Amino acid sequence: MDKKIIMIVDDADEIRMEIKALLESHDFFVRDFSSSKKAADYLKNHEEDISLFIFDYHMPVMNGLELCDYVRNDPNYKGTPIFMLTTERNADLMKKGKEQYRARWLVKPLNPPILIKHISSLTNLGIN
Repeated sequence: MDKKIIMIVDDADEIRMEIKALLESHDFFVRDFSSSKKAADYLKNHEEDISLFIFDYHMPVMNGLELCDYVRNDPNYKGTPIFMLTTERNADLMKKGKEQYRARWLVKPLNPPILIKHISSLTNLGIN
């Protein structure tokens, strides 16, 4: 079975590396980017079967919801699950993320068992 690919986009290096290590320990292949712009450029120039996106909301140039918009406008990723893993707790933003982009909103700090529980609930991903 091919490894599933998860893309993490977070400008906080420590958080991004912690998530990456956690996911790799569950046998996922991880593409990680420190900015939404770098992630968008990568998606524009590479066709890859991404199984899940994990975005932070607070990032320079393009915030996490703007990146959601970019991803949802790509026919390859219209149905790909998105998790917003962020410190942002604004109810209106959370509602927009859920309703407009079908994104699950997970509030930092990172809780590895909760993240894995959410990932394992996705039908297209299995936890090894």
